[in-house]
Amino acid sequence: MKEDQASVTSLVIACAVLVLGGDEYGRSRLPPGCLQAQISLLGAAQLFFGKFPWLLSNPVLAKLMRWTLLFVQPQLLEGIAFRKTWLEHQTRQAITSGITQVLVLANGYDTLAYRLSNEFGHVTFWTVDHPATSKVFERGLEQLKQRPQNLHTLAIDLTHSKLQDLLTKMIYYSPTASTMVIMEGLSFYLSSVELQNLFEDIRHVVGVGSRVGFDFFEPNQHNQPNMGSLSGFVQLLLKTIKEPMKWSIRKEELSSFFADTNWKVVTPVASMGIERLAAVQLMEK
Repeated sequence: MKEDQASVTSLVIACAVLVLGGDEYGRSRLPPGCLQAQISLLGAAQLFFGKFPWLLSNPVLAKLMRWTLLFVQPQLLEGIAFRKTWLEHQTRQAITSGITQVLVLANGYDTLAYRLSNEFGHVTFWTVDHPATSKVFERGLEQLKQRPQNLHTLAIDLTHSKLQDLLTKMIYYSPTASTMVIMEGLSFYLSSVELQNLFEDIRHVVGVGSRVGFDFFEPNQHNQPNMGSLSGFVQLLLKTIKEPMKWSIRKEELSSFFADTNWKVVTPVASMGIERLAAVQLMEK
């Protein structure tokens, strides 16, 4: 990613939410309130499709996109909705179980923290992202009416800085609190070493019993993140915009990836299309 450029892939995912919301089939697969919150945030951040959401969020485009994707990557849109719904379900379960803090890494333009901070006033929510993307997200929050007081943002490049160095200095953040960490659309943009370092970094900023919910791709025959028949095109496109995918892992090897760490896989791997999701729990510091 270019230092001064907001994430292109974050905007693509936000636009996918709008396309999904174009008809009842897609809307029923998104978390409740997700579509309207996405439109409101993009509009408040002065992004084009937030001002003219009907260009993407209409039944004709929704059906056309799904029909086209049947021939290149079936369930691609449904997979995006599935991972958002799954991660939100994990977060709601964690809050019900008593967690008091939610940390969303590489938040992009996702609305989970914004929506749930309105709903759960006793829980502190943090979003963390690259400065250029975080600036746009923060601009949107500032323009929205009644921004929740329990929602905070932190601009940081996770490939160059540590959460431990910055997040633990924030007045409203507790490094010992039971925390639900969300990593949507992040793991595969890091190398294996970078991802291991990130989990080690997270270990120092959350309490024992905290969980991390994340998505990942399995490798294809070329040992690259599997994007189906679109893999070659997607990789070329992502390299062009300086956001290449790096990491992938077979689901049966996930436990061994965390074997020598303080993290343990605590959910079955959830799957839809090319999407894979799992959660790990911090067993000890």
